[in-house]
Amino acid sequence: MSKSVVPVPVLFVCIGNSCRSQMAEAFARHTHQEIMRPSSAGISPAPIIQPETISVMTAKGLSLDGQCPKHIQAVPADSIDYIVNMSGSSALAHLPQFRGRNLMWHVDDPMGHPLEVYTRVRDQIEQLVNKLAKNLENLHAR
Repeated sequence: MSKSVVPVPVLFVCIGNSCRSQMAEAFARHTHQEIMRPSSAGISPAPIIQPETISVMTAKGLSLDGQCPKHIQAVPADSIDYIVNMSGSSALAHLPQFRGRNLMWHVDDPMGHPLEVYTRVRDQIEQLVNKLAKNLENLHAR
């Protein structure tokens, strides 16, 4: 008999919310929706999701439809249990009222690099999201 899990609200953060955090949100949404309720945001959001981000995610069979860059302050802090920060700076400075868990992932920013870098970053993020899902499932199983 399997344990049931209440989806945990997770906010993935990077600088522009146009590459890394969008990838993480898509992996979590499409692969671990029973474990995570994902969203993403940026400290300084870009106007669009980078075409290379869309391309490498489409190559994995994942759509970013419905996702768009947004500012971290647009997300209510009380609606998040975990922040996964890939920005390299303090996301918490932008959400001083946040009281959940703050995780730091060291993932290179692929912005401005060749498609191969986007692919490498995508694969790293996929592994990290899968590991996070497993940890959350173990921690929050009821």
